[in-house]
Amino acid sequence: MNNLIRVLFILLATSWLVSCESVDSGMQKIEPGLEKLEKNFFDRDPKRLIDEGATRMSEIDVRTHVVGNTEFWDEGSVYYNPDGQLDLVWHKVRSRGSWTIAADGKVCFEVPSWNQSCHYYLVHEGEVVTIDNDRIEGILEVKPGKQLPR
Repeated sequence: MNNLIRVLFILLATSWLVSCESVDSGMQKIEPGLEKLEKNFFDRDPKRLIDEGATRMSEIDVRTHVVGNTEFWDEGSVYYNPDGQLDLVWHKVRSRGSWTIAADGKVCFEVPSWNQSCHYYLVHEGEVVTIDNDRIEGILEVKPGKQLPR
């Protein structure tokens, strides 16, 4: 009886490991909440998203989205102070600078240790997608107030 249980356990464990390997082997990293999107979503051209019905956020929508909020990215986070100043953590390094929103909804950072950095947002299937350097950078988490890591 003990040998039968051992054999069944080994078969189940092997089956589980094989199924995990086959599921994970072809997957790229997918941001939380993106399970409904195909796995090559981040490799797509932002223009294709617009062709599929995504809309660019207006200046007013972007202000509502960022002002007084903290945006979280894979590499760090930024707090958009309502006075136009920003506090950010990028690769665990804290910096300060300023931010502006152009009439077309593009957000630009001025940080002394960086070149100017700009991005804009699309709304795709109800999700806010960040576009930086004409690349899809994912869907960011946004929380109210200043919530930078310590």
